[in-house]
Amino acid sequence: MDLSTPDILKVEVAGAIDPLEADEYARRWDDVEEHLGRDEFERLFAHIRVIYRKTKPKESILDEFRRHIQPAKSPMQFIDEVLKPLFEERSPLQLTSQEKHEILA
Repeated sequence: MDLSTPDILKVEVAGAIDPLEADEYARRWDDVEEHLGRDEFERLFAHIRVIYRKTKPKESILDEFRRHIQPAKSPMQFIDEVLKPLFEERSPLQLTSQEKHEILA
């Protein structure tokens, strides 16, 4: 199985997080991915790219993330302020409040 854009970005983002907090943030990332499923998780990253770039793709999603969004530059902020809120926004009807608390805690 080939690595997806989110798979590659996860490695880069996790590598930029302090080792003492890396496991917790990897869990948060994994929880969102597990809940959405692989295909929907990839669509979430395409959605994030559109929000940040506001243009048609000029390069691969991975290259645009690395060059313009740069999640590895502020990895915890990316997870807490971009990934999690957009996940919540995309899934409000699919989650109970308890599930949201467990996934986003």
